[in-house]
Amino acid sequence: MLKIKFRLKSKACLTQLMNNQPDWINIVKQLIVAQDKAEKIGDNRTKSYAIGNLGGFYEYRAWWLEQNSHQAKNLKDNLCQIADDCRKKAQELTEEALYLAQPSQEPFIAYQWQSQLGRLFDKQGKRDDAIIAYNGAINTLESVRYNLLAIDSDVQFSFLENIEPVYRRLLELLLQPQAREDDLLTATQVSESLQLAELENLLRCRLDTSKTVRIDKFEKPPSAIIHPIILPDRVEVIVQIPASTKLQHYTTNISSKEFNDILFNFKNLRSEQKYNQEQYILPYAQKLYNWLIRPVEADLPKDGTLVFIVDSTLQNIPFAVLHDGKDYLIKKYSIAVNLASKLLNQGNLKPGKRNALLAGISKKAESFPKQLPKLPYVEDELNGIEKIVPNVVLKNEQFTSVALTNKITANTFGLVHLATHGNFASNREQTYIYAWDKQIKLDELDKILRNRGETSSQPIELLVLSACETAAGDRRAALGIAGVALKAEARSTVASLWKVNDSSTAEFMKLFYKELSKPNMTKAEALRNVQIHFLDNSNYQHPYYWTPFILVGNWL
Repeated sequence: MLKIKFRLKSKACLTQLMNNQPDWINIVKQLIVAQDKAEKIGDNRTKSYAIGNLGGFYEYRAWWLEQNSHQAKNLKDNLCQIADDCRKKAQELTEEALYLAQPSQEPFIAYQWQSQLGRLFDKQGKRDDAIIAYNGAINTLESVRYNLLAIDSDVQFSFLENIEPVYRRLLELLLQPQAREDDLLTATQVSESLQLAELENLLRCRLDTSKTVRIDKFEKPPSAIIHPIILPDRVEVIVQIPASTKLQHYTTNISSKEFNDILFNFKNLRSEQKYNQEQYILPYAQKLYNWLIRPVEADLPKDGTLVFIVDSTLQNIPFAVLHDGKDYLIKKYSIAVNLASKLLNQGNLKPGKRNALLAGISKKAESFPKQLPKLPYVEDELNGIEKIVPNVVLKNEQFTSVALTNKITANTFGLVHLATHGNFASNREQTYIYAWDKQIKLDELDKILRNRGETSSQPIELLVLSACETAAGDRRAALGIAGVALKAEARSTVASLWKVNDSSTAEFMKLFYKELSKPNMTKAEALRNVQIHFLDNSNYQHPYYWTPFILVGNWL
C-alpha cells in the first residue's frame, strides 16, 4: 500500500482539508480484505474486481486531491505530487487487475480496467498509450454488448453511463489540432461504431453490416460526406470529398452544453406553427450553420448532395434549415443523413420497383388516445399518391395490424407509405405507429416485416412515415427513425421530425411522389425540389412546413 509522507506547513489548513475528505482508510481496508479472501480461494475474477477497484480508488483520490488543492494553497505542490503518486499506484493496480481478467476470458470486467488505464494514461499525458487502452476497451465492449443484447434491460449496461464515454474520450484524443490523416480516419470509424452501438442498444439485436458498401465507393457518390462530432468542449467536423483522398478537419470551440441548449431551443421553436416569422428561427439556424458548415464551406462543391454522418443527437437537426445569413442550405444542396458511411447498396429507385403499399388513417381510429386528433387530409394524400404510383391501399378500418401483415407477406413492394400517427424515441417501447386497431411497437413491426422476408429477398426501396413525430424532450429521439428503417430493411426512409399541418403534409407528399416519378430523379433531389417549392410558396414558406421532412439512408 502506498505510504505518503509530507511535512505540514499549515496544520489548520490541513485539518480543514481532511475534514472534507472521504473515508479513504475504510475503503482501502474493505478492498484489501476482499482481495485477500479472493486470493485464498483462488478466485481471480473477484481478485481482479478488488484490485481494479482499488486502482479506481487511487485514481479518484488523485482527482480529489487536485480538486481540493486550492483550499490549501501553501500545500498545493505537495498535494499535486501526492496526486501523481496516487495515479502511478492506480496504474500499477489496474494493470494487475487487467492481467487477472484478460479480455478474452472476462470481457465484462476487462473493459472497465482498459478504460481506467486509458483515463490514467491520458491524465499523465501519455496520449498514445491512452489511445491504445481506449481502443482495447472498445474492442472488448463489442463482445460484451452482443452478449447483453438479449438480456432484460434492467441488467444491461447503461449506454450513456458505461459505453458512450469510452468512445467519446477516444474521439477527444484522436481529434487534436494537428491530427494525422490516420487519426482522422480512425475518428470517423470510432464515431460510426458508437452510432452502431447505440442503435443496437435500442434494437437489442446485432446488426449485419457484411453486405454494406462505403458510400464514397458508390458509382454516383455524394458531393461531400460530413462528420460532425460533438465533444465536451468543442465541435469537430471532418469532411470527405469523394473526388479527393484527403480528409479535411475543422474545430470550433464551444461547450457541448451550449450546443445542446441551442438544439433544445431550436427544436422547441421550429415545431411551433405560431412562430410565423422567420426571425424566430434564423438566429438558431445561423448559429448551427456557423458551427457545422461555415468552417468547411470552402471545401464543398457548389452543388450536389451532402450526406451527414451523425449521431442520434444531431439527427434531430433538419440540416435543410441551416442558414448562411443569405439563404437556407437546401437552396444549394440535396441532403441526406446517416449513422454510418456504409449502406446496403447503391441502387436508385428503378421504375419497376415503384409498386407501393399505401396505408393511412384519416378518421379517429379506435387505437388513438383521446389527445390524438383525426387526420382528415390523409384521405387526400393517399388519393393523390394513388394516381402517381401502382399501389395497394389500406385506408382507415382496412389498415389493421393483421391486414398490414397479410399485404406485406403476399406482395413485393418497392415503396411503403404509412400516413398515421406515430412516435419516434430512443426507447424501444416509445417507438411505434398506430394501425386502426392497435399500436404497433418497434418489435411487432419487425415481426411483420420478417414475414415479408420469407417471400421476398428484395429490400424496401423507400419507406415514408408522413404523420409521425419525434418524442418531445428526448434529445436522441431521431434514433427511433433509424430503428424503424432498419427493422423495415428499407434502403431509404423519409420521415418527419414533428407533426405538421395536415393539409400541407398531404400537399408535400403528393408533390414528392410526382418529383420521384421523373426519370433519373434521386430521392434526395425529389425531397429538395419539394422543399424549395414550399419555400417559394407564400402559403408554406415558413420552415415549420417544409423543414421537418428528412431523408435517412440511400439518397439515390
